Amino acid sequence: MVDFRQINLTLTFPPLTQMDIIFLRNVLIYFEVETKRAILSRIKQVLKPDGYLFLGGGETTINLDDAFEPVQFGKAVCYKLR
Repeated sequence: MVDFRQINLTLTFPPLTQMDIIFLRNVLIYFEVETKRAILSRIKQVLKPDGYLFLGGGETTINLDDAFEPVQFGKAVCYKLR
C-alpha cells in the first residue's frame, strides 16, 4: 500500500504510521543545518528500523544525524537506521 501526503517538514508531523521507505529527495538542500537536523529527527520517528531513507544525490545525513548509516546499492546510496 502506498500513501502520499503533503506535510510541512518544519512543523511537528501529523500522526503517521511507520514507513518502509521515505523519499526526501532534493529537499534538505534548501534548509539550514539546524532545520535539517530537526527534520531528520522527525524522520527517525516514522521510519521502520529496517526501512530506507532516500535523499538526493547532493544530500547526506553525515554530520547531521549519526543514527543513519549509508547503504550502497550499485551506484545509489540510501540510508537506514543503525
